[in-house]
Amino acid sequence: MKIISFLFILTTIYCSGNQKKIAMVENTNKCHSPSNASLSPVVFVHGFKGSELIQNNKTLWLTPSQGLGFSSPDISLKENDGITAGYPITKLELLFGLISFNIYENWLNSLTENKNIQPYVFTYDWRKDNNTTRDNLLIFLDCIKTNHNGKSPIVIGHSNGGNLTLSAMNKNPKLLSGAVIVGAPIRGGIGFMEDLIPGVSTGLNNKISGPCVVSTFEPSYTFFPDGEEYATKDLLLDKEGNSIEIDFFNSNDWKKFQLGYFHNNSECKNLISEEKFQKILDRAKIFKNSLKPNPKNQYPKILLVYAENSPTLRSITGIKSGENWMWNFQNQKKAPGDGRVTKENAQLPPGMKHKVKTTKYGHGNLLDDPDIQKAIFDFIKEEG
Repeated sequence: MKIISFLFILTTIYCSGNQKKIAMVENTNKCHSPSNASLSPVVFVHGFKGSELIQNNKTLWLTPSQGLGFSSPDISLKENDGITAGYPITKLELLFGLISFNIYENWLNSLTENKNIQPYVFTYDWRKDNNTTRDNLLIFLDCIKTNHNGKSPIVIGHSNGGNLTLSAMNKNPKLLSGAVIVGAPIRGGIGFMEDLIPGVSTGLNNKISGPCVVSTFEPSYTFFPDGEEYATKDLLLDKEGNSIEIDFFNSNDWKKFQLGYFHNNSECKNLISEEKFQKILDRAKIFKNSLKPNPKNQYPKILLVYAENSPTLRSITGIKSGENWMWNFQNQKKAPGDGRVTKENAQLPPGMKHKVKTTKYGHGNLLDDPDIQKAIFDFIKEEG
């Protein structure tokens, strides 16, 4: 079992993006003309950490050297850092392909092989403010609609891409003829706090996306609940199991409970001012609010995809010792989900009609499930 776990960790080190057959965009100011405007347009929006990051023609995320920990370029978000999004990460490989795991490769190949659709991929810098990315997505969708003689595309969003899709649909539902939302952290959860405190390694590399780096990624803060009636509750517990009240969009609460930047063992404390951090949270709250449906909208059909078979972190326990809070991520309460997003978290806000398709696949490869692919293409055939 230990060998299998070790090999699984090692597989997360190689990204190959060679899906040249798909109409790809590297920024939304350029809209590619379709090879066949009569076909139904379909747009795929990848998830958080789901595309390469490029700077001066050099790949900063993600190469074998980086996954093995031999190289850890700085991918923290800085103003005018010159980093742009590359291709979606399609495959994770080890030892020149002797061990290989698909991420988006099978899914993107399925898109290109479907002769009844014109596929597009919306790539974006997943470190930046989701509001700006959503606005760029809307521009892109409008361009596609124009190029397809007024035919709105069906949009398929995975994880954070699902949140972007939902937000875009709320802003302008006429730009979508249908939406497929896959494993999206809509209602909020606590799983991503692990990235912001103890840290989550990328392969054998615990630096390239360590807590101080991830703390600069603005979408990180949109993955927490906003206190709405339908939002996920009881994510922070004290040692007696009582719920700790917190406003995840108030920097004072992050400081009070020593979360993220303010964790007592954090090396990030002096990297950002409290004022700047609050502005990041304000933007995150604005985006979170954009996930709420507008009762005046006429929405297209929606297919919601999620998993409910993998134990997924539901809450963490905090113990206060003197002035310090220590947060325990081990042996904590789990709930059904995909290993990253709980079923509860992946639900749409109340009042949005939708169909549901469940899977037993994990968060990173939900779209690798042949049954999910079939359900999506059936949905496209019906709505496209």
